[in-house]
Amino acid sequence: MAEIVQSYIEDSLTEIHEFQHLGIFTPHECKMIVKKRSEFEYKLRRRMSKKSDYIQYIDYELKLDKLKHDRIKKLGSNNISEGAKFKNVQKIHFLFQKSLEKYKKDTHLWIKYINFCKSRKSSRSLGIAYTNALKHNPEADHLWVLSAKNELELNKNVSSARSLFHQALKFNKDSIKLWIEYFRLEVLHVEKLAKRRKFLESCDHPDLSNSQSFFDYKIAKIVFNKAIEAQSLSQSILQAFVDVAKKAPESKSLLLYIFETSLKKESGDIDIWLSLAEYTLLTLQEKGKCISIIETAAKVLPSLSTLEKILRFSHKYQTMLGQPLLPNHTLLALCMESHSFKSVEGAISFLTTLHDLGYTGVMEKFLAKCIFEYPSSPEFRMFKVQFTITSLEYLAETVSKFPDNPLLLEAYLKVAAFELDYPEFRKLLTDLLKRGVCNKYVGTLMEVMYSSEEDMKSIRDTVATFSVSNTLSEDDLYKLVNLEVHEGNLVQASKLFVNLCETYSTPRNWKRYIQFCSHHHPTELSTVVWKAKLRFTESEIF
Repeated sequence: MAEIVQSYIEDSLTEIHEFQHLGIFTPHECKMIVKKRSEFEYKLRRRMSKKSDYIQYIDYELKLDKLKHDRIKKLGSNNISEGAKFKNVQKIHFLFQKSLEKYKKDTHLWIKYINFCKSRKSSRSLGIAYTNALKHNPEADHLWVLSAKNELELNKNVSSARSLFHQALKFNKDSIKLWIEYFRLEVLHVEKLAKRRKFLESCDHPDLSNSQSFFDYKIAKIVFNKAIEAQSLSQSILQAFVDVAKKAPESKSLLLYIFETSLKKESGDIDIWLSLAEYTLLTLQEKGKCISIIETAAKVLPSLSTLEKILRFSHKYQTMLGQPLLPNHTLLALCMESHSFKSVEGAISFLTTLHDLGYTGVMEKFLAKCIFEYPSSPEFRMFKVQFTITSLEYLAETVSKFPDNPLLLEAYLKVAAFELDYPEFRKLLTDLLKRGVCNKYVGTLMEVMYSSEEDMKSIRDTVATFSVSNTLSEDDLYKLVNLEVHEGNLVQASKLFVNLCETYSTPRNWKRYIQFCSHHHPTELSTVVWKAKLRFTESEIF
């Protein structure tokens, strides 16, 4: 191994001495170059060489080559022999080829070599690199695309580029990237020929070499057809083809063909319908036709998810048009003609969208339809309570139909507290409690009674009446404790704390009881602490 390394270093000494003689590298720099190359050569020839060894060596030689050319340009040296000029480039080619023999599947390394060949304008090496890269990595679609672009842009050979795409798609039929790039190739080719024809016509030399069907993007249309046969079409894939087609001159017929063909294949995708509507609105500037497309989509796909997307689409262009794309009467008609929704959640989501986008009138009428068709669903009445102005009478009727719905009860009590005087509101709460309709509002009743300066005896009596058939909740029991403490009834408060801790034995309640005793009943503190420690650790209660 040492002899091989020494032989290579000796071969490169002539080149290094020449650079030292011309002042391109200093004697110290020349010694460092020899030392670094020796180190790299030994690394490559050890039994377990790594890919990183090749890459580091290549990067070093690339930097050295750049430094050499920069100094030659700066010094203006013209006396360098041809061998010294290109020896370094030959070495880099050799290193790339050796590394790629070992790491044939490394596409990043192949691309690095391809870029190097391009930078040095090594056409022959570039062609060989592409051939070998594709031979060992036929599944790498980006390598096929790079090779086809090279044929089109560098060699000006569209037939070879087409042939490469044909081969690529045999190995990668499901690669959407290849289909889009093949489509782009055909569109760009037509664009170049169109420019050529236009130039020749301006010079009174008409170009008759291409038929009119070619300029109608006939081949591009075929490619698109094959692509959507091989792929399950989605809005994102369609948009990729549309973005390519938009850049082509006189692409109106091509774009319309793309949309119409897509709808024939995937008429159940609302996103494709909306893409066609957007193109009609923005590019063709035909608002009426755009609305007609949307109405057709709503009829073909009669669901609330479809209408929700249509809503958002219409609202998106509101600023540009100065008004919603779809008038309220059109939108309302679409809503009313839609099929029954599959779930209450879907309908509520749609109603929320109507509200958020400001379609209040449409929302109220569609909500009335939902309540009429589904009278047993409280969600729609709850939505009406939350987002529209409702009377106390309507709320009372709603609560009578859905007495176990806590959200409706809460809304009802909020409005009742605002509209009713105290005796009426107290009577309402008491009646509801006696009926067992709103047990969670015992605390609310206590607070209402206390804020209206009723004595604690009345509050206790009311709570006692409720407690005969119901257990007071933890929060309500603690509220009653606080009312007793506030009134100075410490003995009664202590009894309630005992009840609270027995019924709801949690660290929080015992901690509250300990704090109460430390402030108001210090004589009971040690006993309460002892009882708490029997149930919980000190860290939980202190």
